[in-house]
Parts: sequence; C-alpha cells; structure tokens
Amino acid sequence: MSRTELVAQPPDATENPYWDQLKKAAKPPPKETEVQTEQYFYAIPAKRSLKREDDGRRKSWKLRKFADGTPGDDTDDKSALANNPPVRSKFSFVIFRRGMYYSYGASIVGFMNIETVSINYDIETNLSDNTQDGCWFCLGNPQVAKHLVVTIATQAYLAMPRGPLVKDHLLILTVGHYQNWMACPVSVRKDIDAYKTSLRAMYKAEGKAMVAFERNFKTHHYQLQVVPVPFSVAAEVKKAFLSLSQTLEGSPCRLESLPKSAALEDVCFLHLLFSRPGVPYFYVELPTGEKLFNTVEKDHISSSDINFGRAVLASPEILNCPSKVNWRDCLEEEAVETELTNELRKKFSNFELS
Repeated sequence: MSRTELVAQPPDATENPYWDQLKKAAKPPPKETEVQTEQYFYAIPAKRSLKREDDGRRKSWKLRKFADGTPGDDTDDKSALANNPPVRSKFSFVIFRRGMYYSYGASIVGFMNIETVSINYDIETNLSDNTQDGCWFCLGNPQVAKHLVVTIATQAYLAMPRGPLVKDHLLILTVGHYQNWMACPVSVRKDIDAYKTSLRAMYKAEGKAMVAFERNFKTHHYQLQVVPVPFSVAAEVKKAFLSLSQTLEGSPCRLESLPKSAALEDVCFLHLLFSRPGVPYFYVELPTGEKLFNTVEKDHISSSDINFGRAVLASPEILNCPSKVNWRDCLEEEAVETELTNELRKKFSNFELS
C-alpha cells in the first residue's frame, strides 16, 4: 500500500474544529519589550523609570559596577568622584545621580559580597569652604578657642577639650564641617586614623592605654574624645561601658560589642543607604582593640546625657574622679588652658604626623 493511500482521509471526514487554536498555540511568543533583570533591589524596569528631564521630571539613579573601583567611559557623573575617588578593591559599587559630588567611602566586611562602597550625596554645600560660622569646632569660625588647638593636619586637628577629665584628654576634630564619621570623606578619615595611631604611641610611652569614643547625638561637628587610662585598669573599661550603659541614668543606649573585623561604617551602612547618614549613635574604641556601639532611639535622644562617656571613665573602677563628670564643673582660666595646651604641644611633637 502506498503512502498516499495510508494518509488519505475517508470520504465523510470533517475539518478539525480546534485547528485555529492549534495554529495560534504554535506561534512563538512575542518578544519582551520591558527590561528584564535579576537584580531586583536596584534595577528599575523601563515602565517604572524615575527619570526627570528638563521638563521637571525626576532624574534616574544610575548604578555602575567597576572591577577596579573606577568609573568607565560611559559614566555620566565621572566628575562626582574627581576629588574623592573610591578606594580600589576587588569589587566596587558606585551609586550616582546627576548633581552629586560628595563621596562617602565604606569598607564592608561580612554581610555583603563587596569590599568598598562609595555613595554620593548632593549636600548643597561648597566643599572648598566647608565651614559653619556658628560652630564651636570649625577653625574658620572667628569665635573658636584657638588657644586650645594642639596641632593641625590637612583634614583634621587635635585640641584640648574644655574641662578635661585628665591632663592628656584630647579631641580629634575635622577641619571641615562634618557631623560624624560616616559623613567624613576618605581623606578626612585617614588623618583621623593617623592621629589615633600617634596618640596610642604617646600614651603607651607613658604607661597608659587609649580609650576613644564618639557621641553622634546633640552635636553638629565630628569630635572623637580620646582619654588615656592606666594600663592597670585598661581591661576594666569594656565591662564599665557595657554595665553602665544599662544602669546609668542618662545612658543613650545599651552598648553592644562589634565583631573584631567590623568597622563603624559597616554597622552604619544600611542607615546610610536608607538616607539616614545622621543616625544618632554612641561608639567606643577600647584599649584592647575591641569596639562597642549602638544607635540611639529618636525618642530617647532628649533624655540622653552628653556626658555619658565621661561618666563611665570617671567611675571608681577606671579614673575615680566622679566630680569631673560634667565638663562645665572642670573649667579652668584661659591662662591655665593655654599652659596645658602648650605642654601637650611639646609632648605630642615627638609623635607628630609624618
């Protein structure tokens, strides 16, 4: 029997009623016109674009990934990192938006698969003259107490505080007006870290250990309090901070230990991403190299005592000088302050930044 006879339809056969549906199903699906991506959290499909052009619509965020930490030729905002480039590392993510020029650098450890993050904010200020006229700590302010300044670096300076806990109590401050560590560019952080290294060496030469703490609430200018304590009580500082942060009236928060590999920018990074660069916190660097940290709840700021760090170090277990908790109770005449500052200048000259 031939093939024609095998496939021939019987005389009474009718048309398949589902033929049209079968032909429609056999057609290939239309190509997608919408941008598809696996990066759910930061990619924005075309139909949800946030761009605003000259007609007033909002401009879009742009995300670029660079293997060497530097922008490519297709980056619209290369000038944004001209003065504050991201630290080079294995992976680098840089977030841009037109009009941004101020860079934050952050070394991430543990909770993200990247090593360096730089975020640019348009802070609507002139970085070449970053000074607040009413700020006590801006060197450009004519009212600043310059007789307390010990030494000045390019981006940071060292000063004696009013009403020091001990004679070697010092402040590390920024030359420009930055509210906290997270707001400081990489170049500023380098000077701050260099001062900490020099002060550790200076205190160690005198048989003392360094305690440093930052209070990021009820303040508008970065200041790191640096206080030496005797080696004999250095191991007790952690216990004192953890205990008194829970029991002391006016404590801003319950301090917790940070992992040794973590830095302050690690724990503040998510707050920074969600537009909270000024999140209030209290941070301590211990003589052992350990760190304590916690954020301060918004409704708890008003009741938080700005002298909390001093209160811990003035406790009987550490420096045993409870009468010096409030700096206003320790004020000296300007002549005495000038003499103490000159002594610190002479002492620190052997450990000056290179």
